[in-house]
Amino acid sequence: MRQRAALSKKSVVRLDRAFEPRLPCDLVRTRPSWSDMDPTEEHLDVLQNLEAIVVTVWRENRAMADYTAMRAYDAAIAHYVAVARQQPPKAANLTGLDATLYDAITSCCEWRLGKTTQPGQPAPTATPVEELVGCLKKLRKSVDRWNRTGGRQGYLQFIEKFLP
Repeated sequence: MRQRAALSKKSVVRLDRAFEPRLPCDLVRTRPSWSDMDPTEEHLDVLQNLEAIVVTVWRENRAMADYTAMRAYDAAIAHYVAVARQQPPKAANLTGLDATLYDAITSCCEWRLGKTTQPGQPAPTATPVEELVGCLKKLRKSVDRWNRTGGRQGYLQFIEKFLP
């Protein structure tokens, strides 16, 4: 019995050691993760700008499906993640309507970053790249949700209700 007690004490000590923080970064995360950001309230204007572009392209091409928005958002996310990491972004391999929507989204993103100006539009307050990526990811999740709920154009029909 004494051996069993000694073994259980050793195993408890080993477990305690396994969960001890070893570095200061184990205690506190110094940099917020992009997945922790919720841009809904803070960057509602950015979200509305991007969704307005998607609806504009959809109104010109009614055959467009949610998958076009998914591919355009995915390509934009990959582009701006590379920009945030200070790496050269890879060229988007999109064609047709996907490329048209991607170009429109990136032009809006560049405007929101303060890199370009749009005629007749006042220059917005520059949005950091990390927050722009958070906005794009939020919109991508929205496409998934409304596509599941409403079918192949569920996202497009949902956001159209809120835009003139």
